Amino acid sequence: MPSPVKSARSVFSSALSLKQKQRAELALRLLGSLEPQPDPKAEAAWTKEIERRAQELDDGKTKTVSWSKVDAELGRRLRQIRNR
Repeated sequence: MPSPVKSARSVFSSALSLKQKQRAELALRLLGSLEPQPDPKAEAAWTKEIERRAQELDDGKTKTVSWSKVDAELGRRLRQIRNR
């Protein structure tokens, strides 16, 4: 039985012979396999929260803020922290 290290080297060597697009696809699949499986309860909770927030926007209960204002405020806060 081949060792995992030899197998990994063999797979890597074989992968290098693929075209760039195929290597990129393989890399994405390998990276995706490292991500933990989503928690169905967390996914459901986020979906519910997103729907709630969207409804508040639709109902006019909340207002949006432009990115330029958010960026300016974040910059101001960061400068305050750095100047402490």
